[in-house]
Amino acid sequence: MFMNIKSSIQKNDILEALKRNEFFTLYQPKVYSESGKLASIEALIRWKRNNSIIYPLEFIPMCEENGLVYDIDMYMIRQVVTQINELKKNNKKIIPISVNIYKGTLMEENFIDTIDELFGNMNINNYVEFEITERGILTEDIDKIAEVFKKLKERNFRIAVDDYGTGSSNLLFLAKTNVDIIKLDKSIISNIHENTKAQYIIEALITLSKKLDTDLVVEGVENIKEFKFLKDIGCKIIQGYYFSKPVNISDIKLSYDIF
Repeated sequence: MFMNIKSSIQKNDILEALKRNEFFTLYQPKVYSESGKLASIEALIRWKRNNSIIYPLEFIPMCEENGLVYDIDMYMIRQVVTQINELKKNNKKIIPISVNIYKGTLMEENFIDTIDELFGNMNINNYVEFEITERGILTEDIDKIAEVFKKLKERNFRIAVDDYGTGSSNLLFLAKTNVDIIKLDKSIISNIHENTKAQYIIEALITLSKKLDTDLVVEGVENIKEFKFLKDIGCKIIQGYYFSKPVNISDIKLSYDIF
């Protein structure tokens, strides 16, 4: 089923979906492990097509192959801008929102100019986190990416490196880029309570994040054993189905039960 859907999607399907507003956004909370209070939320794209929900893994690879990732990223950034302004308009608590952007978007020549146009003088930049996955970043990309990060941080955006531990740059990427947040890929914590080596790695990364003055977020936490272990060794921010699947913004809570 997955392969049939994926292989049947064409470039024009994506373009038409953008025109018809078939894409929509769900949000997944990131929660402070000690208090259960909401730290921020991640904006995640979904596609409603022919009464079915299509997930990013089924259409993003095709977007990458056909130069449409930039369009998807810009769509999501606009969604985040709209959502934050909606919270402001209704005098609701403004929740920091993270949005994923791909390497190609970040390295687009006019990316910073486009961001300046989108955000203007709305004074919401400090509520936005840009997440870029480490996967796919080559060593020769790092200096260019570091320069873009610098410009974003000058504009009070926060920067997260997503899926940390899955790419080839790893420590070099952290050494050359001034990121605010390190997000550990869920593959690292699979059965963490039974994997001694993985435990040592995460403990070392907690120490490293403190030295670098960055927040460490562990994503993909699904059960109480994983959560309790991560909490006990000092992971402060947790994301995953243990707290909530991606939901509509109206279903986001300001605090969650820890146990």
